[in-house]
Amino acid sequence: MNIIHDDLTYNVTSFTVYSLDKKTWVLQTTKSISIIDNIILINVLNKIKDHKHITLSRLIHIINNDILSSKIISYLKDNGIIRPLKNLNFNLKSSILITNNNNILDFFRSHFFKQTVLLDQVDEQEFKSNQLIVAVLNPYNPKMVRKLYKKFENTHSYLLVGFIYNFKFYLDNIYNSELEFPDHFDHLKYIQSGIYSDQTNYTYQDLVNIIFEKDPNFNLEFSLSWIDVVMISKILLQRLIEIFDLDNNVNLYLNDIIVKIEELDLKTYKVIADSANYWEVG
Repeated sequence: MNIIHDDLTYNVTSFTVYSLDKKTWVLQTTKSISIIDNIILINVLNKIKDHKHITLSRLIHIINNDILSSKIISYLKDNGIIRPLKNLNFNLKSSILITNNNNILDFFRSHFFKQTVLLDQVDEQEFKSNQLIVAVLNPYNPKMVRKLYKKFENTHSYLLVGFIYNFKFYLDNIYNSELEFPDHFDHLKYIQSGIYSDQTNYTYQDLVNIIFEKDPNFNLEFSLSWIDVVMISKILLQRLIEIFDLDNNVNLYLNDIIVKIEELDLKTYKVIADSANYWEVG
C-alpha cells in the first residue's frame, strides 16, 4: 500500500472510549458521540488516546492492517480525531505592553518594555507583523479581551493576556488567529468550572454572574500591592524569556511554551502551570 507521500504529522484531539459490552463501544469527542464495533479501530483509538501528536507512518504501524489502513485513517479524519498539524513558525521581532493599570504600566515601562500603551489608547496603535503583544488587565472585563481580539485579528502578531480573577493572576496561552488552540474565553470557562468544583469558592462565581448580568460593563478590579506587581512581573518575565528563546525553525504546534498557562495565587504567591492542550473545549 502506497499511502505515504510525506510523513505528515497529525494533532490528536481529546476523546474517550467506553465499553458497552464485548462487541460495542461508545466513542465521545468534544463534538460528537457514536457507537462503534470495529475491534481494530478500538485498538487504534486506545493506543493513540494519550498522544498529542502522531505521524502518519506511526499511525499506519499501529493499525498494522494494509486493507483497513485507509478506511481507519479516513474515519479518524472525518470524526476530527486527527487533524493535520500546520507548519506554523514564528520569528518575533518586537514586543509591546498594553495595560489599564498605572502601577503595572510604570513598573514595566521602567524595567522591561520599551513600548507601553494604555488600553484606552489601543485603537490608535498599529500592531506589527511578528510582534508579541502582552496585555495585563486590572481592572478586567471579558469585553476588554474581545476588543483586543478584534483589533488583533487582521495582523500576523501574537497576543499574551494576563488578568486577575478570583483573587488570582492568570496568564493565558499565546493567541494567534491562525493557531487552533484554546483562546482566552476557553481559559476563562476552565477557571470558572474549577471555581464551581470547589465548594468553598462557588459563591464568588455566582456573585460575578449576578453582577455582570445586572451591569455587563462592570469591571473586576484587584488592589495591587507593590509585592503583587513584582510577583506578576516575575512570572511574565520568565514567560517572555521562554518565548523569545524559541528557535524560529520550531513548529509552534510542537512546542509546549505556546500552550502554557499559569496561575499566581495573590495570597500565597504560589504558581501553578498547566497546558491548554489538555482542555476539552468545543
